[in-house]
Amino acid sequence: MNFSLRSLIAIVLLIAFALMTLNGYLAAGRIARQIHPLRYQIGMLERELGENDSKRRQILLHALEERESFHAIYEEVLAQYPTIRDRNHQMVPRPVDIFSIKRMPAPGMLPSNFIIEYKLVVPVERPVWVRFGVHTVIPETPNSTFFDQHMDWRQSPSLTNSKLFEQQILPGEHLLTIREDDHPGRREISIALDGKLIFETQYSDAASNPIRNYNSGISQSDFPRQKPLPHLLTSPISTNTPNFSTTKEAYTIWLSDDSDQLKSSGGNRHE
Repeated sequence: MNFSLRSLIAIVLLIAFALMTLNGYLAAGRIARQIHPLRYQIGMLERELGENDSKRRQILLHALEERESFHAIYEEVLAQYPTIRDRNHQMVPRPVDIFSIKRMPAPGMLPSNFIIEYKLVVPVERPVWVRFGVHTVIPETPNSTFFDQHMDWRQSPSLTNSKLFEQQILPGEHLLTIREDDHPGRREISIALDGKLIFETQYSDAASNPIRNYNSGISQSDFPRQKPLPHLLTSPISTNTPNFSTTKEAYTIWLSDDSDQLKSSGGNRHE
């Protein structure tokens, strides 16, 4: 069989094209075989990730449910606290000229706040005042008589209100609440009598965890007229400012029956 040169060239080209097609097919097969296990592995990873996401969602939902349950219990405790407190912490009656005080358990104590509550019984024949004043740090906290006679009260540049303050407490049973509440960049100090705010001040850049000195006894204490009324709280005015790296000032809250003390000190008197 005779072939022309043109026919031979065409046959060679067809054979070359067929070989290229076959090689391409074989290479594609090898690639397909390599892709198959990769697809399998990807599918396994997708299923595993999906299961993990589901598990994480279940854990998160469970945690949220527990948090909501805890929050509901906490709110219920706060709502019932005044009733429980009044029922279980009754004051023992004393003679009519005796002042009595008892520290109450305070709810909602968190790292960002400090709360102390005192139940007071003020006799008719003995006027009682709650007082607030700022002074230089005293190494040992003295009794309230010292503060009644103290004259070196300071106007602190750190506090928004540092003027000497007093509020008369009328005869009868009362609840006195003292709070320090930390907020971003500031610390608030407040005094409330029977739930009504009577004094408030604050200072900025407050340092954390001040060392406070306060009347911590939980049993009822009684004070006849000849016995000085108690000191309630002394707390440092601690700031992070360089000028106050060492605490130099503190404030004190105390009780007094010396009704003339603030008249001579130019304080903020409330009756």
